Amino acid sequence: MSTYITITGQKHYFGLLPFSVDSIFSLKPEPDNQYDPYAIAVYTETYGKVGYVAQSPENRADGTVSASSLFSALKLPEKAIVRFIAGAFIIAELLEV
Repeated sequence: MSTYITITGQKHYFGLLPFSVDSIFSLKPEPDNQYDPYAIAVYTETYGKVGYVAQSPENRADGTVSASSLFSALKLPEKAIVRFIAGAFIIAELLEV
């Protein structure tokens, strides 16, 4: 069964520029993040950090999982592929590596 995430915070980096359907990103936990110890950053080789896996229900699309529910389960390096871009929501599917 597929696991989906919502990518958020992109407005603080490069906006939607790095994102397109089928683009692949790396996910890296940030346990030392001062705002959220369960933060998972989203990276691309071209731009570096481009956002975060959404944590709060207000920032997550229905049917996607939170960063905290993934945090301990991530097997590094983890990858995700963008499947949908709908308004402010970027929805990606976790890839098995």
